[in-house]
Amino acid sequence: MSLCTRCGKQRIIVSSSEEIFFKSTVVFTETACPDAECQKEVEKSLKNEEMKRVMFKSDQEKKAMQRMALKKASI
Repeated sequence: MSLCTRCGKQRIIVSSSEEIFFKSTVVFTETACPDAECQKEVEKSLKNEEMKRVMFKSDQEKKAMQRMALKKASI
């Protein structure tokens, strides 16, 4: 089992499901911290990290488009 990244408590299984992909069984397991307040903070932190990744990717794409536009303009 895994430990909570914030408080270190043993995480509990919230849900589990199995799916078959090309003759292989894949098990998806969702876990959560047993402390509800801690889990809320973990989810908030994960949401913030995801937003940062999306913004970073968007910025990279914008810069790439600008470089392409400059390259075309210089030709």
